[in-house]
Amino acid sequence: MSITGLTAPILDDCTFAHFLWTCATQITQHDTGIDDVYVHFDSRSDYYTEQLEETKAELAKVEAMTDTEFDAYRGHLADEAATRLAEANAKRETTVTKLKAMKVKVDAWTPPSPDHESVKGLMLKQLDQVIESNEGPYTWWDKIPTREDFERGRRRDIERCQGEIEKQRTRADEKQAWVKTLRAAVPIPDTKNIIGE
Repeated sequence: MSITGLTAPILDDCTFAHFLWTCATQITQHDTGIDDVYVHFDSRSDYYTEQLEETKAELAKVEAMTDTEFDAYRGHLADEAATRLAEANAKRETTVTKLKAMKVKVDAWTPPSPDHESVKGLMLKQLDQVIESNEGPYTWWDKIPTREDFERGRRRDIERCQGEIEKQRTRADEKQAWVKTLRAAVPIPDTKNIIGE
């Protein structure tokens, strides 16, 4: 018999409403508990709001700089980029070393039956793909932006963040309306036998 996490409550005689709301929770990707879906649904993240504020602050700081101050800031950006590049390459090397060590173990493994050969094949395929994508050192852009390029880029970032925030708002409103419509059509069940409870 095959059963999924969403259909398992049916075996415990849950009601239609329980099953419906279990599925609704999954569909809306709301992971804080079934009761919260009934009260309020908000899938917005603070990521773009925080990025927006940081970008606005950085742009204001750069706009207030003299040319000499901006040249020094460009040097600071170049130093930061070089440090991040060195750290990324060190991490890449460690990752590739670990992946290659695991590949040696997988190559040496003899599956217990011909039916298990596909597992070994999948493991090797995954390792090969990741190793290949991480071979060779990373490189970074060499050009530190001019003041005009920097400011233009930050203004673009501000517009992008504002657009993403609006998309999140729209999605959250649509999901909230979806949940309210469903709640009006099907009575809210007791949370007994619902996944996560």
